[in-house]
Amino acid sequence: MLDLSMGLTANDQYHYPMFTRGGPYWQTVKIPFSKFYLSHKGTVQDKQSRMNISEVGFFCINLMDNVNGPFNLEIDNIALLRDENHQEEHAYELYQLEDYVVGVY
Repeated sequence: MLDLSMGLTANDQYHYPMFTRGGPYWQTVKIPFSKFYLSHKGTVQDKQSRMNISEVGFFCINLMDNVNGPFNLEIDNIALLRDENHQEEHAYELYQLEDYVVGVY
């Protein structure tokens, strides 16, 4: 039986791939919310939407370099910043789909 008690968006996540230079130097990263892209159960969605920052409950950092061996991550500070000079742009290509189009045959 299908349980919809959590809603259709329960498995929606927003992602941002961040590439680092590696040590030993510190790196400062500023990530606009508009650079995050939407996925559902790990699949990037064709129809992207803006992230509603009032619904953000948590964030996580994943290491995905597929390299065995020691790893060290040091985080000095995480903060939110309102940048008045930011120009809105989207991180993912947006496609206009007809309402009746479900998939490509």
